Amino acid sequence: MSKEQWIIDRERLYEEIFEKGQYCEDCNNNEVTKDPYGTGDSPTMRECNGYDVEECPGVALEWVDGMYEGDYDESQFS
Repeated sequence: MSKEQWIIDRERLYEEIFEKGQYCEDCNNNEVTKDPYGTGDSPTMRECNGYDVEECPGVALEWVDGMYEGDYDESQFS
């Protein structure tokens, strides 16, 4: 895998993790704004203040052996 592909895969994993939000709850980089528009019913907004994919604890936990699990296709090996 090229370095460029490695970087792209890490960034894609970071985006998926942010969308799910499962690691964001206890993360120091997570900033939550309740009712950001002041309407009383606007949804809570979540923002990541981590400026580097490497700061994301979810990426550290989900990245397995230098490989993005989302690219793993079990049928290749059967």
